[in-house]
Amino acid sequence: MKSRVHRFRSQMNSSNRSSFLLVVSFITLLALPTFGERIARAEPDALPPVLDHVFVCEHGLELRVAFHTVDPQHVIIVNGRRTIDLPQVESASGARYSDGVTTFWNRGDQATLEWANGSTLCRVRQ
Repeated sequence: MKSRVHRFRSQMNSSNRSSFLLVVSFITLLALPTFGERIARAEPDALPPVLDHVFVCEHGLELRVAFHTVDPQHVIIVNGRRTIDLPQVESASGARYSDGVTTFWNRGDQATLEWANGSTLCRVRQ
């Protein structure tokens, strides 16, 4: 009889240990972040490499503007058949892009496009 009781206790202890390890392993897996969560936590302020916007300017001028957020930062402005690539330059406020002839300066949803013969005010199309 003693050997039966001893064998039963041994089996229960093995079974309980296995169950305990299984539960601990499962809880550990639940606590681990997913791959996407690790990326989100690693780069919370990361921007996509290109942000596209359409600006509507005075006199019906419409500009497609692609803001490239990785170094070197620049914008590509498309107006009909013309495309302009402007590097980012120092700005006291907002973001300013210029090649020395054409300048695109924006702050929030407003922008100013300046060129040799004039300038125009623009807003992001809603």
